[in-house]
Amino acid sequence: MTTCYPLEVVKTRMQIQGLTGQSTYNLRSLSTLYAQEGVNGLFRGYYISAFCTPMFHTIYFPLYEGIKSQMQSRFGWKEGEFKLYSLSAAMAGMTCNFITNPFWMVRTRMQAEIFRNASEANYKKQYPSNMFRAMYIIAQNEGVVALY
Repeated sequence: MTTCYPLEVVKTRMQIQGLTGQSTYNLRSLSTLYAQEGVNGLFRGYYISAFCTPMFHTIYFPLYEGIKSQMQSRFGWKEGEFKLYSLSAAMAGMTCNFITNPFWMVRTRMQAEIFRNASEANYKKQYPSNMFRAMYIIAQNEGVVALY
């Protein structure tokens, strides 16, 4: 994750620039990003990914097994049945995505802040180093629905 994370930042900015009509980001943008924003720019929102990826999987696998057991006992579905695995995986995935989506949204906003205001002071005001504080600020200013 650490090695590839700068590519994630560039990917997010490339996706957003398509919506803004800008064309400053491309696959060779890592060196430009580094020159303009330094290491901090390459790793904007990294700590959220470092927290959220293990959290997602810590929740997902026990939840998947629990849902699978419930499906087996409630509906009599047997090991090896596609519907057992697919429905259990879908339900566990939806639940985990619902729980972790606010973190990913804050990370994406942190990566894309350059399109709004390149000022480091503005960035730190919008996205303090505490991700829960950043979520609180967004929810307070835009409503809880903005986290989803």
